[in-house]
Amino acid sequence: MDREAASDKTRGSLYGVPVILKDNIDTHDRMPTTAGARVLRNSFPAVDSYVAAKLRKEGAIIIGKSNLSEWANFRAKMSSSGWSGVGGQTKNPYVLDRNPCGSSSGSGVAVSANLCMVAIGTETNGSIVCPSNNNGIVGIKPTVWPHQPVRYCANLIHPGYTRSDGTNSRRCGFSFRGFNRY
Repeated sequence: MDREAASDKTRGSLYGVPVILKDNIDTHDRMPTTAGARVLRNSFPAVDSYVAAKLRKEGAIIIGKSNLSEWANFRAKMSSSGWSGVGGQTKNPYVLDRNPCGSSSGSGVAVSANLCMVAIGTETNGSIVCPSNNNGIVGIKPTVWPHQPVRYCANLIHPGYTRSDGTNSRRCGFSFRGFNRY
């Protein structure tokens, strides 16, 4: 990376930006995609999801996967936001006994705790908006996503992203242009 940067040959507008993905977005690397379920802890996808591939093409560095509500809260009507069999309970970084909110709570907490510059979550019904509110960050909720990253309930789940401040959210929004192509 240092050689690329020194030669002004960067890969894209997210070059070198550390990104964390919600653990229901497929990546073809050493990180499993578990959706928070222990039964999937050895699930290593054969290819990157469209989201992961696009991030890598733009030069982002995927540094990890964030905890989520197991199966993105599709497992029960009454479930705990941010709890999974793989990661346990996600904690709100400001007040540890407060709700981090939403199935993408791990992505929201990762940004709020400054573990990354950008985190990708998935939205069905408040899964990006709620953790953004509860963890004091900016969240962008998409309206339509034709390229589904998730292998279950693909017609319901739409990726979006979170960021700690509005200025960089606009920059990232510009960088993510083309993610919503038809």
